[in-house]
Amino acid sequence: MSVKDDMQEMLDSLKRERDELRVQLNLLHKEAREEWDELDDTWHKLRVKVNDVAEESGEVGSDVFAA
Repeated sequence: MSVKDDMQEMLDSLKRERDELRVQLNLLHKEAREEWDELDDTWHKLRVKVNDVAEESGEVGSDVFAA
């Protein structure tokens, strides 16, 4: 094998590794996005529940003061 062939083989190997890393990065990005979306959904549900509890507490509090 010549030096040129060795260099080409090394470049080909690096390109394959680069391509594999790109695929892994895309998969990780997709997974992170899915987890973020789940957390965001949970956050919105929690905010609704907290607002509901706050409204109910306010109504109960105003009933006590009215009595």
